[in-house]
Amino acid sequence: MLKYWPEMSGKHKYVLFFRNTPPDDDFLKNVSFEHVVIKGPSFLKTRRIVEEQLLLPNAIKKSNIDLFFSPWYSAPLCNNGVKTVIGLWDVCSTTHPSHFSLIERISFGYFSPKSSKRAAGVITCSRYDGRQIERYYGIPSERICVVPYAVDDKFAPGDKAHLESFRKKHGFPERYILS
Repeated sequence: MLKYWPEMSGKHKYVLFFRNTPPDDDFLKNVSFEHVVIKGPSFLKTRRIVEEQLLLPNAIKKSNIDLFFSPWYSAPLCNNGVKTVIGLWDVCSTTHPSHFSLIERISFGYFSPKSSKRAAGVITCSRYDGRQIERYYGIPSERICVVPYAVDDKFAPGDKAHLESFRKKHGFPERYILS
């Protein structure tokens, strides 16, 4: 997402929040990005959900943003009145709690439903997941936007000679799937 957003609209400014020093990826150096390292004691940064709920709200408030997008299941419950959109990719912590540790069940099972109820919108990856979010979290369908996953350009079909060489080198049949 971060690689393509600035290309889609050059008029927006994006404030990116980081736990520590931002990674050195070239696409993060785009002039549309402002990097904010979340301030606070390191012991509060050891768990994502603690940092999200206790430290991130202050960073959001200081950044004076119009919209906060959280790509990972939850957002601060105290968001200082900033409109929030959440990426909620499934509800498996609710439908299959036994697959998660106690900390994950608290993090996802408690904060995901609460955050999504408070959010102005929820983004998910399939109509099925949208229906699950509606059913299990009680989010109205008009607040759920389905955006199917996309494949990065680096996965486009390559040079046929190179692919043939790769296939022979690894002993793959003519038709195969790498997963």
